[in-house]
Amino acid sequence: MRRWSVLLLVAIALTLLVGHWASMVYANWQWYAAMGALPVYRSELMHEVAWRGAAGLAAFVFAFLNLYGLRRSIVSLVLPRRLGNIEIGEAVPGPMLLAVVAGAAAVLAILLSAPAGDWTTIAFARIAEPFHEMDPYLDRDLSYLVAWLPFELELHDWATLVVVAVGAMIVALYALTPSLRLRRGGLYVSAYCRRHLATLAAIGLLLVAWGARLDGLSATSLGTDATHPFGAYAFRAGIALMTWTSLLTGVAAFLVFWAGWNGHARIAASAGLAACLGGPLLAFVVPRMADRSMTDAERAGQDRPFAATRRQYM
Repeated sequence: MRRWSVLLLVAIALTLLVGHWASMVYANWQWYAAMGALPVYRSELMHEVAWRGAAGLAAFVFAFLNLYGLRRSIVSLVLPRRLGNIEIGEAVPGPMLLAVVAGAAAVLAILLSAPAGDWTTIAFARIAEPFHEMDPYLDRDLSYLVAWLPFELELHDWATLVVVAVGAMIVALYALTPSLRLRRGGLYVSAYCRRHLATLAAIGLLLVAWGARLDGLSATSLGTDATHPFGAYAFRAGIALMTWTSLLTGVAAFLVFWAGWNGHARIAASAGLAACLGGPLLAFVVPRMADRSMTDAERAGQDRPFAATRRQYM
C-alpha cells in the first residue's frame, strides 16, 4: 500500500510539472505568433529542449553512477517493521534500492538540467561562422572568443554546479553510513569510501584546471579583471600564469586520484590543498609584485601598444 502511495505522488508531481511546462510553451507560442516572431521562439524552444535533454542526461548519468557506487558500499539496508507488538528488522530488496537510486538521480537531473545562461549563447556557438580575423595575442579566430568561449564558460559553470551538488550529497550520505564517521582517534574513512571521494576530488580539480584555462583565454576580451583591461602584464605573465596553473592543477588531480586510491591520504590532501590555494595565491601576489616593480609612466608606456590594438577593434 505504501509503495502505491509513493508511485501515486510521483505521478501527480510529474503531471503537474509537465502541465506547467506545456502551459508556458503554449502561452509563449501564442504571444510570439501574435508578434509575428514565431521562428524566434521555435529556435529558442529547440535550443532549450536540446540543452535540457543533453544536460539532464549527463547529470543523470553522473548522479546515478555516484549513487550506485554508494549503494554498492552498503551490504544491506535493514528497516524496522512492526508486526503486532513485535518489531522486526526487514532488509530492503536490492531491486528497490536500485529503483531509489534511479529515482534520486532522475530528480537531481531535472533540478540540474536548467541552462546556466541565455539560450542565445548556445545558439550563437552553434551557428557562428569563422570571422577569418585572428586574435593578435592568442592566435585564435575571433569567432572563438565571441561565440564559443561564452558557451564554454557557461558549460563550465553548469558542470561545476553538478559536481558540487552531487559531491555534497554523496559526502552527506556516506556520513550516515559506517563508511565515514568520527572516532576518538580521528576521522574513519573506509577504503571504498576513500576511493570514491578521491575520484570526486580529482574530478573537481579537473574542473578547476578547466576554469584556469578559460580565465587565460578570456584575458584578451575581459581583461585580467573587471577594472583592468588587457595589457603588457596579462600578455607577458597573466596568460602564462593561467596556463601553468591549469596544467599543474591537472597534474594535482591525477596525484589526488592515485594517492587516494592507494591509501596515501597525506599526499592526496597535500596535493589537493596546494592546487586549491596555489593558483589563487599566485594570481593575487604576482600582479602586485609586477605593479611595484615599475612606475606608472613605465607601465603606461608598456600598455600603449595594447591600447592602440584595442582601439582598432572598437
